Order: sequence, then C-alpha cells, then structure tokens
Amino acid sequence: MGIQDFVAIFNNLDTACKGFVTDDQLLQLHQQIHLVPIALEHVQAAISQVCHVPGQVHRNEFLEVLEEIERRRSTEETAFWDFQALDYNNTHRISLKDALLLFKEFHGDRFSMYTWRQFLESRINPAADVCFDEIRLWLCDYPQGEPATMEQIIQEEERIDGKQRKFKEDEINSYKTLEDSQLEMQEYHDNTQRNAWRKLNKWKKQGVESMLFDDGLEPDDAEAPSRPTNQLTLNNVMEMLDTKYDLLREKLLMEMARMVSTLEGDQAEMYEQLCKQERQLRRQGNFEMEVSSLPGSDLPAERNSPFSDGGDS
Repeated sequence: MGIQDFVAIFNNLDTACKGFVTDDQLLQLHQQIHLVPIALEHVQAAISQVCHVPGQVHRNEFLEVLEEIERRRSTEETAFWDFQALDYNNTHRISLKDALLLFKEFHGDRFSMYTWRQFLESRINPAADVCFDEIRLWLCDYPQGEPATMEQIIQEEERIDGKQRKFKEDEINSYKTLEDSQLEMQEYHDNTQRNAWRKLNKWKKQGVESMLFDDGLEPDDAEAPSRPTNQLTLNNVMEMLDTKYDLLREKLLMEMARMVSTLEGDQAEMYEQLCKQERQLRRQGNFEMEVSSLPGSDLPAERNSPFSDGGDS
C-alpha cells in the first residue's frame, strides 16, 4: 500500500473531519484487517509511543502508529509461542526464571534491570509463577533505564533461585498448616460427637444429675465391656505403651501450660496451643530440633517433668 492509500484510510476513519482519529477507531480498523483482535492496551501504548497528544492520532502520525501496532502484534504472537514452549507442565504458567529469559530475549541488548524490577513490583506475589496475560504487554514495551550488565543478570538469576525456593517452602508449609487445621477440626468434631453421645447415654441411664456432673473421666458404660482374656499379645503391649506415653505427654504439656500461664483461666488455651505446636513439629519432622522453642520447655526439670513426684512409671 502506498502513502495515498493510508491517507484514504485515515479520511474514511475521520468522517467528522476533526483532523485526528481515536484509539477505538484504530482498534476497529485492526479488527477488520486481522482475524485475531489486538488488545486495546497495545493500541493505546502505540499512540503514547508515537503521538504528542494522548488518545489522538493525526494524519502525519497515522502510518507510524499503524507500524507500531503491527510491531506489537507480531511481538506478542511470537512471545505467545515461546511462552508455550517454556510451559513444560501445561499449567499455563512459567517460572520466574523463565520469565526473565523472555525479557532478555525480546528486549535484547536494551534489557534493563529497571524495567524488570518494575514488572516484579507490579505483581501481587513477585516470586510466584507467571501467566502470559501479565507478561505480554511488558515484552512488547520498550525497556526503560540503562542496559543491564552480564554481572547484574547473573546476580538476578541467583536471587530468583533463592526467592523461588523460599516461595515453594512457604507453599508447602501453608499446605501443612491447612492440613493440620483440617485434622484438628475433624478431631474436634469427633470429640464433640462422642461427648454428646456420652452425655445422652448418662441422661438416659443415670438421670440428669449424672449427666450434669459427668467429667468425662469415668469409662463410658455405653461401650460394650471387653471380654476378659488370659493372653497378652505384643499388640496389647504396644497399645498400652502408646497409651502410657500419650498420657505422660499430655501431663507434661499441661504442666508446661500451667507454668507459663499468668492466669489460671489461660491454662486451657495455652494447653491447646502447645498441643497444636507439638503436633505440627512432629508432622514436619522437626520435633527433636525445635522442641526447645515450645513455651515452658526451658523450665527446670524438677518443675515441668511428669516424673517429678519420684514415682516409678
């Protein structure tokens, strides 16, 4: 197409003879030419790049704006397929390090740490994986700031590796915390249901007074009595040991809660917190290393030990 053709197209768009066309008119023109529509942000960015007046394209700027729009369209199309090639797991996301690779590829020798840092600051979580929608405009924009040196790029790659490792660790810990919360909710539900059946059974068999003064320590007579046996198996021994050490652990945690609580009414809440922290440490495999961080664990042994009364276990 010659210059006269573009002048004719401009005149067809400028039906009101204002001497300029708008971004919406350019977007409609592009949609008539190409099967795949371009984003309005690209049209607006092209106008900002070329024109002196925001949102207005005059006749002498028209051809240059169209060329800039075409450059951005072609760049985004190439970037899309390169992004797809880096999406190894077909999750529609790439790692932050691969996003840096795309920035270097499309910005070339003009790649700058200033533009890269601006991109990171625009994200809600800078260390998270990157989707195409949040990177496509950045790849088409001209970078700002001084070109980055090779040393700066290497340092940034090392920094990204560290941030991604920490991000993955935080994700795993968050998942474990959520899992622990779900288990605690299930345990609470089971205990509540068990206690409700226990009190209902007390009411039916022993009356209201027995139900009101039930402390949950007596065996529930709703359960069928176990049949006596003359044999003691290894499983029986292991079950008794598990029960024994569960009781000892509960006693120790209760004593720790009593020692660190300033008010008597706070002991129950502190005990629940200690139980939760103790379970989390065991599930994470850090119990032996982190047990000393539990509140009350640094108290003298004669005060917080469940064996402090000197009795044989």
